[in-house]
Amino acid sequence: MYAYFARDNVYLPGIAEHFHKDSLEERGHAELLMNYQITRGGRVELQAIMPPQVEYDHPEKGDALYAFEVSPSLEKLNNDMLVVLHRIAEDAEDTALQDSIEGELLEDQVKSIQE
Repeated sequence: MYAYFARDNVYLPGIAEHFHKDSLEERGHAELLMNYQITRGGRVELQAIMPPQVEYDHPEKGDALYAFEVSPSLEKLNNDMLVVLHRIAEDAEDTALQDSIEGELLEDQVKSIQE
């Protein structure tokens, strides 16, 4: 979303900065999970993912409103995936991973959803 609003034909710098901050936060979360995996002696094996939506032009709502409506659903999806990972850690009796998810990830996700 950051790149869309930073483009010269859209250029909404405040909105671009907001989504850039969100992007950096999510990347930081991914790096925390990868570092945790490495610390525990595992290997990080990244898989292909679907490319993100790159156009946010909406004929009725406009691009900014549409992007701000889409953004919370992405945050909620990330939160749901962290909850699933937390349950897997609970089933595996991995309290260290549970603590890491609770302390370093879930709290940030809930704050992002509330924003």
